[in-house]
Amino acid sequence: MKNYFKLLQDPFGEADKRVNGGKKKMKSLKEEAEEYESRATKVISDLEKFDINMNVFTFKGVDSDGEHFSYKYVEDKEGVKYRIPWSVLEQVKAYLEEEGEQELFKVKKRGEGLNTRYTVIPVQDGGKK
Repeated sequence: MKNYFKLLQDPFGEADKRVNGGKKKMKSLKEEAEEYESRATKVISDLEKFDINMNVFTFKGVDSDGEHFSYKYVEDKEGVKYRIPWSVLEQVKAYLEEEGEQELFKVKKRGEGLNTRYTVIPVQDGGKK
C-alpha cells in the first residue's frame, strides 16, 4: 500500500531527481528550454559552403505510416547533420563531369515544401580551401 501512495504522489519517478542525498536537482522548464537544441536535420543549403570531399552518410528510418525512407547527409565538425537533396547530388555530378576540379560549392534554396528547388553554385575561389 505504501508503494501505491508513492506512485500516486510521483507517477513518473521524478522525486529521486531532486536534491536529496546527493541526487540530481530537477530543472525548470525555463532551464530545459534554454539548453534545448533541435535534433532536426538541417539541409545542405543551410551551410555557407561545403567541400565535396566531406563524408556522406545514409539515414534510414520508418515514417508514421510504417513506410521505410532514407536520405543522404553530411556532418560538420560539430556533428550537425545536413540532408543532401537528390537534386543537389545530380547537379554536383553534372558540374564535375563538365568542369572536374571544383571542390567547394554552396547551395541556394528557393520555395518551400514540395515546391523547394535547390541550385548548386561553385564557390568562386577556384575550389581552393
